[in-house]
Amino acid sequence: APAPGNTGAALLQPTGTQGSPTSPFGQRYHPILRSWRLHNGIDIGNRGGVPIVAAESGVVTTVARSTSAGLYVKIDHGTVAGTPRVGTGYLHMDSAVVGRGQQVNRGQVIGYVGSTGLSTKPHLHFITYESGKPVNPEKYLGPLGSLHA
Repeated sequence: APAPGNTGAALLQPTGTQGSPTSPFGQRYHPILRSWRLHNGIDIGNRGGVPIVAAESGVVTTVARSTSAGLYVKIDHGTVAGTPRVGTGYLHMDSAVVGRGQQVNRGQVIGYVGSTGLSTKPHLHFITYESGKPVNPEKYLGPLGSLHA
């Protein structure tokens, strides 16, 4: 299995070797909303203020806030590992240091871990999209052992 932040994976783990994936993609009982729903990404537990990097080069399409996602950033990466229209989302951020329309490079800091929106503690909720539809990030990151222990 690739190590966190492994440069051989199609996408970088956005917090590198800091933090540990704690909640996988798939159906789960939401701890705040208290109902079963699709967890459309993975949670990477961390300390507030840890840098978040772009998982791949691309263009920032969104920097916004919502009640559930808190402060979030979305990046369009184009084709990744032969799959067209791949994007990523980074939720619950404390702060963002990029703007809409900005070109970013793989590994470039885009913001910092926080606990904004519907969040019980500082973490990054990381989403991968194919043509706008969320897919399991492990397809691009490789298997994350801490999610399957």
